[in-house]
Amino acid sequence: MKLMVSRDSRGDCVALFCRWLGFEVIRGDAKHGGWKALIQIASEVHDGAVALISPDGSGPPLVARVGAVALASAIHAPLIPVGTDCRPSIFERHKWDDARNPLPYGRIAVACGEPLTFPPFEDAASLERARQQLQDALGQAVGEARSALGFRKSDFQSS
Repeated sequence: MKLMVSRDSRGDCVALFCRWLGFEVIRGDAKHGGWKALIQIASEVHDGAVALISPDGSGPPLVARVGAVALASAIHAPLIPVGTDCRPSIFERHKWDDARNPLPYGRIAVACGEPLTFPPFEDAASLERARQQLQDALGQAVGEARSALGFRKSDFQSS
């Protein structure tokens, strides 16, 4: 399995952990090596690999960007929306993604939505509709993960 991880200091930690788990890491983000990483991901998926990328970019929290949708359409690969949460956790509101980092011996919930496929885009409006479809599916998956841990909908923002 291949994972696309950003080239910042936080990505360094994520990449180290993912390699420790046995994943192959491809480094790149919108600011540093993104096109090269996307081309490598596309090639790997074309050759049969499974690839993971985070589609929400550098903010605001839980807002999907168009890159993942455009890539999935271009290489004819499905996107599977995945939502996670943990409890107890340290909530980092000052971070762009409002990250929750699990505390030792905590619980982690993962929820997966149905695979999404996207035909070639005719115009910017169709790309935006697909981006919104992905964002809605991600929001639903995150909500399901949070509900599994006992959070009420009022305990978090959905977007």
